[in-house]
Amino acid sequence: MKIEEVKFPVVALARSSAITVYESKELLTKCFNRALANGYFENLFIIDSNCLGIEVMNAEKIGTVGGLWGYDIFLDQTIRVKLLLNNTVEQLSLDEVKNKILSTINENRSFWSSGESVAIIQSKITSARNMLDLINILSHLLN
Repeated sequence: MKIEEVKFPVVALARSSAITVYESKELLTKCFNRALANGYFENLFIIDSNCLGIEVMNAEKIGTVGGLWGYDIFLDQTIRVKLLLNNTVEQLSLDEVKNKILSTINENRSFWSSGESVAIIQSKITSARNMLDLINILSHLLN
């Protein structure tokens, strides 16, 4: 599958139990050089707005973002990456998507309990009526 075929917004589930909502391809493929070096994209699982699950095998730097070759005052470099996607795409049901997200939350309960209680977060996720509703719920929880 090609990144151009992915329907945004997407939910990204990282190995580190992080959950991120990306509104566009430009946001998904923009990161700090340190994230790429630390393997953030390795085995990243993205779920698009059509409930298609796609595994990112890895990523490679294709350029920088911004002036000064992407460097900021802290010498962090913002880069653009090309995602290397697995050719196997998994059509998920809404319940399967919810279960993957809930499983990710359960892997790192201490992080998720720092704001609202985990039970409330789980209840909000479970109440989603469709994928866009679920993405909106996650966006509000993460911001």
